[in-house]
Amino acid sequence: MASKLLRILCLCGLLLSTSACNLTITPPPPAQSNANSVIFPAEQSAEYWREMNTQTDEFWTPTAVDVAALEADLIPFLQTAEDRHFRPSPPIWERVPEYKRQYMGLVEEGERVIYTNFFCDADATKWQEELVFVMDGGDCFFNVKYNTETGEFFELIVNGEA
Repeated sequence: MASKLLRILCLCGLLLSTSACNLTITPPPPAQSNANSVIFPAEQSAEYWREMNTQTDEFWTPTAVDVAALEADLIPFLQTAEDRHFRPSPPIWERVPEYKRQYMGLVEEGERVIYTNFFCDADATKWQEELVFVMDGGDCFFNVKYNTETGEFFELIVNGEA
């Protein structure tokens, strides 16, 4: 009787182990980050955008090359950008290297866009894992979109002052 029970248990174990082999759970890719920036994977970006109730349905994960192109064009863009919430002194382009950044890839009207969230200070300790969203705070908090095909920035939004 004991040997029959042992064979049944072995058979059950074998069935469970082979069925588990067919089940593959793939976690989303981790965010790519360094001390001052994070590139969110497409899955995580989709989650954040759905929470914000936006119309974008397609997402992608920007590469380091995509981000480098954005960063190369950022300072010249900020030198010409105007917003009433930018402090005049020191100018934003002089301070922006110290800002933390969050990058998300989305598709708008068939074109790949990088949404970048900039902030110089945040209470969020998990900023490399979660989107930082702050009301007010002036130009310490701003975001902008960048078209990877055209190299153009658009929809600059600078927080107001409380």
